[in-house]
Amino acid sequence: MGAAGSAHHILTLSGIYKLPWGFEASLISSMSSKGPITLGISGIDITGTGLGSSILPGSTSGAFNMSMGRSDLVRLVNDFNQNYAGRTTPRDQPIPTLTLPSNFNLGQSFFDQDLRFGKTFSYRDRRKLSAFAECFNCLNLANLGGYSGDLRNTASFIQPTSRIFQVFGSGGPRAIQLGTRFSF
Repeated sequence: MGAAGSAHHILTLSGIYKLPWGFEASLISSMSSKGPITLGISGIDITGTGLGSSILPGSTSGAFNMSMGRSDLVRLVNDFNQNYAGRTTPRDQPIPTLTLPSNFNLGQSFFDQDLRFGKTFSYRDRRKLSAFAECFNCLNLANLGGYSGDLRNTASFIQPTSRIFQVFGSGGPRAIQLGTRFSF
C-alpha cells in the first residue's frame, strides 16, 4: 500500500532574465500537489481472494488525495470498525479494529526551485567561453516520499521513508554546480 501514481496538479515555471554586462539569470520552479495514495490493511484478506492484504473497504486504488480526503478516511475507518472489526475473514483470520494516529496528513506537495547565473564571453569569430553557477533545490526543501498506507501499522502510517528524486537537480537535497563550456 502507498503511492499509486503521479500528482493531480503540476505547475512548472521557467524564465530567463538578461542582466547588465551580458550576464544572464534563469529559474525553473516546479510544484505539484500531493500524489494519490492507496490505503489498506496488511495481513488480512477480507474478501477471501487469497491476497495477503486488503484495500480499505469503500475506497479504491489511488483514491486518497484524488477523490477522497482526510474526512473520508475517518468515516471509512469508523465504518470498517462497525462492520468488520471483531469478525473473521473467509479464511478465518481475525479482523482487527483500526485506529488512526491522532495527527496525520496524506503526504505532502512537491516544491523545487533551481537557479542558474552565467555569462558568455566571445573571442574572435565563433569562439565562446561560457561560465555558469547553478543551484538545484535552492530552498533545500525536503521533498519526502515512500509513504506507507498500511492502516494496521499506526507507527509508520503515512510517515515518509525517503526523499523524492534522490537525483542531482531533481528535487533532492540542495546542490551547487559550477562549470564552463568552450565552443569553437
